Amino acid sequence: VEPILPLGLPFARTAVSPDWFDWPALPELFPVSFPGVKTSRDGFLVDTDLGRLKARIADYFDAALSHDEIARRHPVATKTTSRSVREALLARGGPKEEGFVRFSYRPFDDRWLYWEADGGLLDRPRADYRPHVFKGNLWIEAREREAKEDFSRGTAVQHLADNFGNGLSSFFPLRLRDENIEIESDGDDNGRPSTESLPLDQADDDFALTAGWEHYGSGGAVMPGQGRLVERPFTADERAVLGAALPALGAPAAAYCS
Repeated sequence: VEPILPLGLPFARTAVSPDWFDWPALPELFPVSFPGVKTSRDGFLVDTDLGRLKARIADYFDAALSHDEIARRHPVATKTTSRSVREALLARGGPKEEGFVRFSYRPFDDRWLYWEADGGLLDRPRADYRPHVFKGNLWIEAREREAKEDFSRGTAVQHLADNFGNGLSSFFPLRLRDENIEIESDGDDNGRPSTESLPLDQADDDFALTAGWEHYGSGGAVMPGQGRLVERPFTADERAVLGAALPALGAPAAAYCS
């Protein structure tokens, strides 16, 4: 077997198109990416059971429980955080209900996470990443190899995500939230009401498409709609631009479909 270095030295004969190496790199298709969330205390902030996670977080925000009691009940919570972190959070109040979010902990392993942008509870909350996680958005997780902007893997996720174990993952979103265009959606990635960004033609009623352009026929075939043909006389400006080509159009008026 003659290894093909750009493929990463696979231990099997691999057949690829000669044009494969000319395909655009992932950052060329999706120029924005974010690193995954790092909690540094997964055993406390991450769980497969939402109720169990909420009980732990409720203990942490219970001012009636001393720091020593929290350390006894949840040693992971206090092992890597100082008392000042908890004291500041207790003074602020909480926990935040919207902080309990679905979390792609490992490939095909979705769990629950208690997430906060501030306060020091998470080691790397990635506050710039979180706003772009909304219902319907999709992400590609990839790992950068030795060559710059050369990525491998390609796990698809839809929730806020971890770095998938050792190393640092980059998450490339299909769409980014546009703070200037917001509409009410059916819910965020946890099913709660939220606002999310959509392309302009979906977010603004002025651009809504209401004409019957097509419909599904038998066997799933897409059939054209009847549409609507409107004729009007050419304007003086149009006649001036068309000039000698006007008779070639074979019609005394401009027409457009709607």
